[in-house]
Amino acid sequence: MIRNFLLVLFIVLFISCAPKPPPAPEPSPTPLVPEWIGRQPADDNFWYGVGISDIKGSDDPRQAARQRAQSEIAEQLKVRIRSQMTDMMEATNMEYNEYSRSIIETR
Repeated sequence: MIRNFLLVLFIVLFISCAPKPPPAPEPSPTPLVPEWIGRQPADDNFWYGVGISDIKGSDDPRQAARQRAQSEIAEQLKVRIRSQMTDMMEATNMEYNEYSRSIIETR
């Protein structure tokens, strides 16, 4: 009986002296970013641009962010223009008819 008691006591002491498991790494805090930065609103009347700047990285971070936002808007404004102009002149029985036709396509 004493032998069993000593065996249990030895096991309890052995387990209690075991090292603790390493703590789980703490998740890095997510930066508080507004929802509109990742998902810009879609509106036919307005253009939206987001500019980000490092506060410590430049002399005027607000101006740097503004320029980046303007660049983003400029990327959305690409336009293709194609123009075609035709001049026609007809002469029949001493009458001259002249007209011009212009076609302009934008995308």
